[in-house]
Amino acid sequence: MKNSLTKLALATSIAAMPLMADYTFNTKSLFAIEGGYSDLGANVYDSGVGISNLGKENGGMGTIGLKVGAQTENYRIFISARHYDADKLSRLNTYGAEAQYMFNFSEPVNFFVGINGGIANLRVTGTTTYDTAYENLNYIGGDLGFNYHATELVDVELGYRFMTFKDDIERSTYTYQLDRLQTFYVSAIIKWDMD
Repeated sequence: MKNSLTKLALATSIAAMPLMADYTFNTKSLFAIEGGYSDLGANVYDSGVGISNLGKENGGMGTIGLKVGAQTENYRIFISARHYDADKLSRLNTYGAEAQYMFNFSEPVNFFVGINGGIANLRVTGTTTYDTAYENLNYIGGDLGFNYHATELVDVELGYRFMTFKDDIERSTYTYQLDRLQTFYVSAIIKWDMD
């Protein structure tokens, strides 16, 4: 059975090589600048007292980021870095990757859905009630939106992204729990043919 699966995988790989060669030939490099509006729910739990709400990060939480990537006719990947202008958090940055599938339903516009994952680097400044928390948390999530081909070299992307955090931050008797981080964003994407 194992040999049969190995032969099937090998045959499929060989048969797919011309298709992959075509994708490689039509691949474009991407560089993007992104700006957006985000919010984040954050709570602090004290095992002896109950809950103390840090407040939902709404309004004024601007987001700016850079993305580099590659694209074929239907697939797109990015490596990204973003900074969030958080009020309640003294630092919030994310570093990750996105993989997207594009539905090309018209010439100038396509719709995309994707997944994302990476690391969120954050710092919650302490008060007289609770200590400062500094941590790197893993996140996973998804994104969707529209991509408009403004010119042959420039796309404009309008999208929505959400990220969920796997772990909480624990300090002494306090637990910092982060809700999903969601962002509405626009990107200017410069694209050029790979050699």
